[in-house]
Amino acid sequence: MDNLDIFDTETKIYLIKILNESSPFYEKQFYSAYKLISLIDIVKFKSLEDKDYLKKIVEFGLFLSVNMLDISIPFKTFLKNNSTYYERFYSIKNMIISLNEGYKKLFHFKEDKRKNSMWKVTIGKVIEKYYNEEMNIYNELTKHIENYENLHQNFILKTQRSIFLHYEGELMVYANEIKKINASEIITNTKDYILLINKLQKFTHEIFQNFTSNYTILK
Repeated sequence: MDNLDIFDTETKIYLIKILNESSPFYEKQFYSAYKLISLIDIVKFKSLEDKDYLKKIVEFGLFLSVNMLDISIPFKTFLKNNSTYYERFYSIKNMIISLNEGYKKLFHFKEDKRKNSMWKVTIGKVIEKYYNEEMNIYNELTKHIENYENLHQNFILKTQRSIFLHYEGELMVYANEIKKINASEIITNTKDYILLINKLQKFTHEIFQNFTSNYTILK
């Protein structure tokens, strides 16, 4: 990870501005989802099934917010000019972990486990049961998820995630892996993942709005 200055000053300023604008939004989404989950428990629903599905939609929104914040906050640290070398590495390390673990939670890597992923179990089942007319949009977003995986979720990322998260192997393995990090690739990965999360968040919010149209208290 020798070359850390991969952006010119103007690009850094622009990216930090975007992240400074998005972080408060996702923090607000996080706290709103947290409060809403408690509120759902006391609202009377037409059916327990409606209640269960709505709770899952909100929990999925909560996950998107957490995953986005876990990536965007270290991204900002990486971009700051006054960050030390190890602070930047620490930022990249946390981005790698959150990119890999977040995607695993979102969609998973193995086909047999994918059917139990949050995207399939939560959003997929809600669309299938309540909003079949939105299935084309859901399928299109699923393709975006798969395309992101094909571009960025690889063996190198998974290996680095394991070493950095679990301190696997000798400490020299850990230290050597720092040198192997391709900062430019991780940043491109991060930008693409942020774009993906934004698309999923927008779609999830639309589903939530439709679902709660008969429950004014949840608006």
